[in-house]
Amino acid sequence: MIEKNTITCGNSLELIKQVPDKSIDLVWFSPPYWNLHKYTDSKAEVGYGQSLDEYLNALVLIQIESKRVLKDDGNLVINIMDIVRKNTPIFLSDELIKRFDMPLIERIVWSIRNKMPVASKVRFVNKMEWILHFSKYRKNYYFDKDSVREPHSHYAAKDKRKWKWNAKGKCPGNIWNIPAYRVAGKNKFHVAGFPIQLCDRVISCWCPKDGTVLDPFNGGGTTTLSAVRQGRQYIGFDLDQKYCDIAIHRIQNKDTTK
Repeated sequence: MIEKNTITCGNSLELIKQVPDKSIDLVWFSPPYWNLHKYTDSKAEVGYGQSLDEYLNALVLIQIESKRVLKDDGNLVINIMDIVRKNTPIFLSDELIKRFDMPLIERIVWSIRNKMPVASKVRFVNKMEWILHFSKYRKNYYFDKDSVREPHSHYAAKDKRKWKWNAKGKCPGNIWNIPAYRVAGKNKFHVAGFPIQLCDRVISCWCPKDGTVLDPFNGGGTTTLSAVRQGRQYIGFDLDQKYCDIAIHRIQNKDTTK
């Protein structure tokens, strides 16, 4: 049995089977890109060297186990990028929505102004990825919008119609402007690491205080670090011991990287 507040090296498809039923509040992850980066030499790696169907089926298996381990008010949230191959768009987000046996609550645009560009003479530069929010059941899932509210503009203070403005702040909406994680050299935790601000928002919104977050593709440990910073429990898996060690080190040293 996988214990809470641990980071375990191994195949996430096998490790998640060792997580007890209905013990997790939030499963949150960004899967490896499909046929873009080779992260390890393991044949169990998800993404690299797989056909599109093999890749999607691997993520479906993670979803099936995620549904089992989630509490009845639990959430599954995924960061995924649609891709282009030979000038043909492949809508991975649509494929996951179609194949997952969980209700989709909403799509959120992660707008990334400093996203690494891919040169093309025939299409615009992609500056966004998707955040897909699924729940175990369509009703009664945990959702704390107040925890992620943002300050109102200066117009709120001048407006006499106070009923229009929530005193706790404005809703961030379904377009999140969060810069990508950009640190090079020895300080780069993962080749495809994502910003801790993104993890903070997802965890605050969809995991209760003292709840447990599971990341089956934990990489350099940004999810698990964010969980610790916010008083949540965590479980992280990764196929590469190097990244597991980095994730553990970041937690132990109370990494404050933004």
